[in-house]
Amino acid sequence: MPAIAYSSLVKRKHNWAYRNPGIILVFCILGALAFLITGLVLYKKMIDGWDVV
Repeated sequence: MPAIAYSSLVKRKHNWAYRNPGIILVFCILGALAFLITGLVLYKKMIDGWDVV
């Protein structure tokens, strides 16, 4: 029985993130902005003394 290269039989499909790098970049930017805005809001509340109106 001849040796068959397994890699030639299996076609590797790239995952969704590999095929759409632009969308992943947008998700990363939006995530960073969400962390930044959350941090700024918490910082402002901390400076104001956590007063709830």
